[in-house]
Amino acid sequence: MPLLNMSAICIAIVMIVAVLSLLLLRLRSALPAPGYSVPGGLIGVVAGFIGIGFLGGVAIYEPLAGDRGRLPVDFMLLITWIVLGAGVWLAKARRLRAMPRADLQAILLHQEP
Repeated sequence: MPLLNMSAICIAIVMIVAVLSLLLLRLRSALPAPGYSVPGGLIGVVAGFIGIGFLGGVAIYEPLAGDRGRLPVDFMLLITWIVLGAGVWLAKARRLRAMPRADLQAILLHQEP
């Protein structure tokens, strides 16, 4: 189940970042409220945050409990995935920084240059 645990950890990280972003944007934004609302309001957002935190905690604890004193395969895969992702991101960032601003906006905003 290493791939399953690795995927659960990744999903938990993404969901925690998304929920925290939602909370910060809603609490700090001076813009008018959007045309939609989260079911349950702030309580629903906090409940989602607690639930995804529990999922991430279980996904991290379960491999550690099984591999006494050793680095679990799940974490080796996760570290490899992070290193590969960082390498791709750095290579892409270097190319994007070298692009003219108009071309970069066309890519990011899906517009014609």
